Amino acid sequence: MNELTRHGMDQIVTISVFAFIFSIFLIAVIVWALWRAKKTQQLQRRLKLGQEEPLPDRTLSLWHNGQMVTTMVPRLAMDKSLSSRARQRLAAADLYIQPAMAAVALLLVAGAIFALLAVMTNSILAGVAGAAGVFMAAWWIVTSRTEKMAKLFDQQFVEALDLMSRSLRAGHPLSGSIHLISEEIEPPVGTVFLAIYQEQNMGIGLEEAVRNGASTCPQSDMRLFAASATVQMRSGGNLADMMDRLAHVVRERIRIKRRFRVLTAQTQFSKRVLLVMPVLLFLILNIVNPNYTKPLYTTTVGQIMLGVGGSLFVLGIVVMNRLSRIDV
Repeated sequence: MNELTRHGMDQIVTISVFAFIFSIFLIAVIVWALWRAKKTQQLQRRLKLGQEEPLPDRTLSLWHNGQMVTTMVPRLAMDKSLSSRARQRLAAADLYIQPAMAAVALLLVAGAIFALLAVMTNSILAGVAGAAGVFMAAWWIVTSRTEKMAKLFDQQFVEALDLMSRSLRAGHPLSGSIHLISEEIEPPVGTVFLAIYQEQNMGIGLEEAVRNGASTCPQSDMRLFAASATVQMRSGGNLADMMDRLAHVVRERIRIKRRFRVLTAQTQFSKRVLLVMPVLLFLILNIVNPNYTKPLYTTTVGQIMLGVGGSLFVLGIVVMNRLSRIDV
C-alpha cells in the first residue's frame, strides 16, 4: 500500500513538473506573440483598420462676432464591451497588448504557481493562495502603472498646451504645432500627438486625426482638447487663447487633485495599516507558535476558514480602494 501511494505521489510530481515546464514554454511563446501583436496594433492604428464608426454628430450653436453660428461636433465612439474596457485599462497603464493574450498569460502564470506550490507544500490550499496572489499582483501592477502614467500625462499635457500656444502665436499652423509637440515632448503625450501628425500626413483630415487621437487616448484631458479644437476650427477664433485657457483648466484640476491627496493622506495611511496588520500578525503567529495555527492547514474546517478569511480580505481591499478614490 505504501509503495502504491509513493508511486502515485511520484506520478503527481512528474505531471506537475511537466505542467510547470510546459507553462513556462507557453509563457515565452505568449511574450513573443504579445510583442508581434503590439507592432501589428500600432500599424492598424495608423492605417485606421478595424475601428468603430463614429456616432452621429452633435449640433452646437455658438456666438461668433455677434452672430449665431451653427457647427457640427462629432461624437466619439464609445465601446462599452468587456474587451474594449480591458483594452482601455491596459492602454491607460501603457501596456498595449491584447486583453485575450494578457488573460491567457496571466492564467498560465497562475497555473504554474499553483502547480509549483501544490507540489512543494503538498497542499492545494497553498496553490490556490499562490494563484490568487498572482492575480492580485497583476491588478496592483496595472493600477500603479495607470496612476503613474496619468500623473505623467497631466504634467506633460500642460507643457504641450503651453508649447502649442507659443507656436501658434509665432505663426505656425496647428499641424506644425502638433508636429513640434511630437518632437519636443516625450511619451506618452509625444506619442499621442505623433500619431495625430502621422495620420494627417497619410491624408486624413486634421479634425478627424485629432478626434481619433482622443478616442485612443485613455485620458479625459485629450478628449477635452479634441472637442475644443474641433469647435474652434469650425467656428473660428483664436486657437492660442483657447490653448491657454485649456492649460489653465488642466492646471486647476491638477491642483485640486493634489489638494485632495493631501486631505486624504491620513485615510490612505490608515488603509495601508489595516491591510498590512492582519497579514503581518498571521505570519508572526505562524512563526512563534506553529502548533496553534496547524489546525487551519490540516483540518477541513480550518481550510474553509482560511478560504473565507482570504476572500473577505480581498473584498476589504476592493472596498477600501473604492472609498478612498476621488475622481476629479
